[in-house]
Amino acid sequence: MAHRGRDTLRFGPMKPVGLVDPRTGRTPYAVVQLRQDNLAGDHYSLVGFQTQLKWGEQARVLRMIPGLEQAEFVRFGMVHRNTYINAPRVLRETWQTRVRFDLFFAGQI
Repeated sequence: MAHRGRDTLRFGPMKPVGLVDPRTGRTPYAVVQLRQDNLAGDHYSLVGFQTQLKWGEQARVLRMIPGLEQAEFVRFGMVHRNTYINAPRVLRETWQTRVRFDLFFAGQI
């Protein structure tokens, strides 16, 4: 996405639709969404971001975001790859595999 230009992210995954900065009353340039990542509520992850940036560069870039300047990073992002199966050939209508009745697939693999 970065190759497409400077404003690509703010019109894509970081587009601040419907958000207003309560301190200024203005729409922010771009936003990132954090999601609670554990039951204790002391770990958060960025929503919808995959990256090929090296971990040190991720920390540097993320610390540029207001509020994350002093963040402690316990895990960095990476590009992940989804695995697909040929469901019509491999699965029954019940999501069981045709070969093993005790093995089910559902959701993202």
